[in-house]
Amino acid sequence: MSAEATAEVLASSANGTTPAPWLTFPPFPAPPPGVRLIPFSEFKPKGLVVRVEDPEDNDVEESEEVDAEGIPTVALRVKHELTEAEQARKKKRKTKSSVPTTTMGADGVVRRTMWWEEWEDGEKFRGMSPLNPNISTLLMSSSQFRLYVGIISSILPPPSKRRSAAQAAPDEDDLDEDVDMMDAKEVVVVDPEVANAKRRADEEAAIKHRRDNLSEEAKERIVKRHEIKDARMEFFLNDPEQSMTIFFIKLARRDKVRCRDGPILVQFFIEFLLRNRVLPESEKEFKKALEIVKLARRELLQTYVISGALPDIFSDRLCTLFGSMTQRAVWRPADKEELERFAEQRKKMDEEQKQRKLEADERDKKRFAEFVASNAAGTNIKAVDPDVDLSDAEEKDITADNVDQNGVEVQPNSGWGDTPTWDDAPPVWGGAGANTGSGAGGSSSWAEPDASNDWETVDNAVWGLQTKFGYEESLLEVLGPTVLPHTHTTGIIEQSTRKIVEVVLPPTSSQGKKVKTKKGRTAAEAVEHDLEQRFGYMVLAPWKKIGNHDASDIQTPDIRPDSRGTVIDPKAPASTINNGVATSNGTHAFDPKKDLIHVLITAEAAEKAIESMGMGLLATWIQLARRDHAAEPEDEDIKGWEKINSLDPDRKYGATGVNGAPTKWWYMEQLTGAFPSFHADRHYDNQ
Repeated sequence: MSAEATAEVLASSANGTTPAPWLTFPPFPAPPPGVRLIPFSEFKPKGLVVRVEDPEDNDVEESEEVDAEGIPTVALRVKHELTEAEQARKKKRKTKSSVPTTTMGADGVVRRTMWWEEWEDGEKFRGMSPLNPNISTLLMSSSQFRLYVGIISSILPPPSKRRSAAQAAPDEDDLDEDVDMMDAKEVVVVDPEVANAKRRADEEAAIKHRRDNLSEEAKERIVKRHEIKDARMEFFLNDPEQSMTIFFIKLARRDKVRCRDGPILVQFFIEFLLRNRVLPESEKEFKKALEIVKLARRELLQTYVISGALPDIFSDRLCTLFGSMTQRAVWRPADKEELERFAEQRKKMDEEQKQRKLEADERDKKRFAEFVASNAAGTNIKAVDPDVDLSDAEEKDITADNVDQNGVEVQPNSGWGDTPTWDDAPPVWGGAGANTGSGAGGSSSWAEPDASNDWETVDNAVWGLQTKFGYEESLLEVLGPTVLPHTHTTGIIEQSTRKIVEVVLPPTSSQGKKVKTKKGRTAAEAVEHDLEQRFGYMVLAPWKKIGNHDASDIQTPDIRPDSRGTVIDPKAPASTINNGVATSNGTHAFDPKKDLIHVLITAEAAEKAIESMGMGLLATWIQLARRDHAAEPEDEDIKGWEKINSLDPDRKYGATGVNGAPTKWWYMEQLTGAFPSFHADRHYDNQ
């Protein structure tokens, strides 16, 4: 039946005249040429092609969905619930796009990803609403004003937003299909102007209530706080580089906990400002501030690392050997009257200490007398005056009785009143009759060995194993048997802030090898060569102070009173030279404002100092100088152990020995400050 006949039959059926015929198949229409229809007996349902994925494989790529014949499917507008396979694929895609929770460090150890590392991976995607530069702010303000006064009812949104709204609008036919399935929801209409006005009124009422209950002093503090905040904001916008410098210096001094996270957060903030061009006119200044922030992120924590590594064990042992060159001048007043008053107070304190010792001795004698009197027999105890000279037999008999139950000898005169002091320690280089030669002890020489110092029972005091602080803190622990105390002494002593400009590690080729002494080399030269092979060194330059703050942490060079050598006085004109105009050996005067110094450090300290290049260190820097034995008295080594009165203007300065030719090697004492490389002070007009 043709199409026209079918239409005619349907029309007549609609009018009720003739019933519509019942159409049946077969016969079926003939298929097009080249097309074969599959019989139902041969039909096999195939459906869609489903990919079989490895559950451990996270590299899932989104592909086009096809049926069994390879024909792409058409996505329906109606969204259905996802199948388990689709949910698994979606979860894997999300896992792939997210930041990994673990990372591998430089040492090959897998560790958890830190929060700032996750933040850095997604930082480039963070932005702000773009501002169309083609629309002037005056035009935008005009539109807002016309909307406010009622001339216009709304502001036309940007084309991009209109395009997005048009694409997101669904068809009416699709809405009609689901309108019956949607539940009616209550619609609440809120006027934004009324809501904002009410919120502002509530906030102002709360603020007014708090201000009314404040005292005048509290109100002044609030006003001052706002003024300081505005001044800091203005300073940050005008000079962000200097602002960041002062901020992180203060952060390192007062809030050490935030030294790690603070620079990271500030770096994210400044990068956000630069990326979105919030302040395009100050972009150059903010880039400089960003460099300061990156330095702070690395160096603020490094100040604690270098402070724990320095002074190292070598400098500590030299300080033990030569004595502290800093503490000798700390408590000495500069004014003459103040010096006399301080000396009088110190003398009074010494007399009180002696009186307390005498009272303690009297109490001990009284208790001993009561103990002797309480003995019934009274013949088993014999009191011996320690000040009376005894024969060898009597002294041996008394000493044999002074043994406790464990067999440990109890030394006489070890009561509460007798406290050992540094002055009681035996000398390193022998007793009162010691020779001035190297390793002298007693009255013997190298050719005539002393019977009391047999080779099998080595006396620690002879070989320098015993110091004021004990064997554990002696120089022998670092250098082994050495003649350094006999060949070198202290020279120039400077207290200042210096910058690390170079770090040299110890030579690895000579470690563990015996140092060969060249023919004709002096003992001092051999010691210096041994130091070069054992230790690395730091090259320190004078710190150039920025700013004029009176209470600055940066200390200008200060030559200490115990300094010995030719130095240009940093507090006097450049032509003024301390301790004469020239040295006898023709060396140039040391200029603390220009010259570099080389500080010996151990290999462990050198590795940490490499990470601190450019940073500043505030300490006492002490130069090693060769001893001039020709100008020394015979008892110079013995006098080195005498107690020094720092208040005596005629006291001996420096360490034991007369300083001769200065060397290029220095050591350090009392590290009191470590500063980042960007440390600076503000410039004040009234200072």
